[in-house]
Amino acid sequence: MGAGAEPDGSSRSGEEWDRFLRESVAGTVDAPKEPSARARDVAKRLRTDPCRGMEGWRSYTPRRRTGWYVVGALASLLLVVALVPGQLMDLFAGPDSPPLAAATARPAQAPPAGESQHPTTDEPFRGSPAASWADRATGITMPTARAVGWMSAAEVERALARSRDFLVAASLDRGVLRGEHPDKRSH
Repeated sequence: MGAGAEPDGSSRSGEEWDRFLRESVAGTVDAPKEPSARARDVAKRLRTDPCRGMEGWRSYTPRRRTGWYVVGALASLLLVVALVPGQLMDLFAGPDSPPLAAATARPAQAPPAGESQHPTTDEPFRGSPAASWADRATGITMPTARAVGWMSAAEVERALARSRDFLVAASLDRGVLRGEHPDKRSH
């Protein structure tokens, strides 16, 4: 026998024990509930990586594919440039731009036929518009110098002359074209 207050030795009365059994079977409002395995997993994930759990597991929204729109726009632009380059250049030409050279205009008729128009080794451009173009260093033309930003007109002219000299030395000098280094000259 136990040393409790009840005749059978328990410290609880029979009525209290019956009430405990009824409440445990029926449940009470304030009784703690065990979370499901999924709820425990989500809670653990949110504790370790809070940003990952921002999107719900059934809240999928398809992404917009804007890359194809960009590719299509670029392809359209290239097609316009390829089909009508002259009209496109007219849009960007300002009122101060010089007129196009005669060689760049669209020909109105076919070139004259005959033996005199065929190129030779001495005249490789005979019969083509390139025959009238300037040759070698005279073919590199620079714009007229004018003051720009912090540079005076004289400084711009000097920079253009040095740029022209560099182009001649780097692209037209026969030694450089064979692989030699250009001469270091002071200008």
